[in-house]
Amino acid sequence: MNLPGFIARKMLQSDARKSISRPIVRIAVTVIAVGMALMLLSVAVVKGFQEEIRDKVIGFGSHFQVIANERDNTRDTGRMRIEPALLDSLRTLEGVRHVQVFAARPGIMETRDGLQGVIIKGVDAGYDWSFFDDKLLAGKPIAPQPAVKSLVEPEEDDLSDIVISGYQARRLKLSTGDRLSLYYVNSESDARQRNYRVAGIYETGLEEYDRQYVFVDIADVQRLSNWGIQTFLRCDTAAVQGKLVVEAMAYSGDGRYRYEWSDSSLSGPGPHMLDSEKGFALWVTAKDRSETLPDTAWLDVMVAGSGAGKRFEWKQYAAGGSQRFYCGGYEVLIDKWENLTAMDDKLFYAIPFYLQAVSITQRSPEIFAWLEMLDINVWIIMILMVFISIVNMTSALLIIILERQRMIGTLKALGIQNRAVVRIFLINAGYIISRGMLWGNAIALVLAGVQSRFSLISLPAETYYLDHVPVKFDWVNFGVLNLLTICCCLLFLILPAWYATRIRPIRAIRFA
Repeated sequence: MNLPGFIARKMLQSDARKSISRPIVRIAVTVIAVGMALMLLSVAVVKGFQEEIRDKVIGFGSHFQVIANERDNTRDTGRMRIEPALLDSLRTLEGVRHVQVFAARPGIMETRDGLQGVIIKGVDAGYDWSFFDDKLLAGKPIAPQPAVKSLVEPEEDDLSDIVISGYQARRLKLSTGDRLSLYYVNSESDARQRNYRVAGIYETGLEEYDRQYVFVDIADVQRLSNWGIQTFLRCDTAAVQGKLVVEAMAYSGDGRYRYEWSDSSLSGPGPHMLDSEKGFALWVTAKDRSETLPDTAWLDVMVAGSGAGKRFEWKQYAAGGSQRFYCGGYEVLIDKWENLTAMDDKLFYAIPFYLQAVSITQRSPEIFAWLEMLDINVWIIMILMVFISIVNMTSALLIIILERQRMIGTLKALGIQNRAVVRIFLINAGYIISRGMLWGNAIALVLAGVQSRFSLISLPAETYYLDHVPVKFDWVNFGVLNLLTICCCLLFLILPAWYATRIRPIRAIRFA
């Protein structure tokens, strides 16, 4: 039989009916309940706040961005060649959820109502839009199409889709379907313009990012950033002295082109005079001096009819430009935030030496340093609440000991050991603490559940990046916090419980 436990239960039953210490015990239970609720809510709110802000930052740039070594700014990525084999190997890494290509360039958004400097983020058909599912105020995400062969530059009125933020829409007075101009800033003297139609408007509450980011088809960024070469062949439909005029044209790259023709007798862009009697097939490849990937165009000329009815039919083919083989980098999304450091090591060995993997904490160190500082507030609250609980329980336990002097004296006279006496009062204190913690847990879970479901407590989004107080339920943290609280309280109550052993049996019985 567990004698200390039996006596402690009898003491609690007696206290529940009538005792001097009963109001003191109630106060102790109340203080522990309030302290426990505050600790649990503090942890839930801070963890929820950290996770919400972290997810928003990750939503704009993923957990990792793999970019060229010479680049130190992931908001102006420059160009790097797309390597399908490397993409496949990254996708097969354990812990990687998704890999996507992207490109980012500085730009200027213009409407009749003003200008706005932006970061232009180009995305392809494989981009993960799940982050924006619940953040679109109007419209829908853009749907980039796979690269197609194009023969000419887009027409002025050929509008591409763009997704902008609510901040930008309000500032420039835009809504879905409206038209705007976007300037791609390649250098101080080179800004290329493209017209867009607003397809969607998003709002994340993270104003620093909402102010800057717009999303477009990566094909526009590739082409307007002069990342590749586009080659075309032009042919006059009228023969001059029995010959057709053929000319090669190239765009983008560094502008210093070299042409390689299928007919080795031809050189340079032309125009060249070619015999039109039997028709011909011709191709030309344009290269530049910056080792940009070359681009090829083809021309088939056929002769139809004869004599006065003779006419020429021709077909022109283009590869679509070598810019489609370039991107700004790869974005890597992982399964669990807790594996960020381990994945950083994996990516270091998985990518070639000329690339680097930049984590989200490296790209936005000020935000994550701020989020880590919030943990200090939680520790301060926890230490204060545990300290207050210990002080209250110490007072309550001393009063219980003084009230039970006669019982202690009788037990000691019967030969009970000092350790058993300490255990009796520690078990008694444990019951009281557990009762307070149970109420504290119930209060915290109810309040957290209500806030999580209805978002009753709001916040100014321009200050806190969120429009409501977030709550993150983590049962492991809740369990650990409960365990640490009761262990700390009981540990510090050993000394006042030991005070009961100092009571002398003869004196306690005499003056009881």
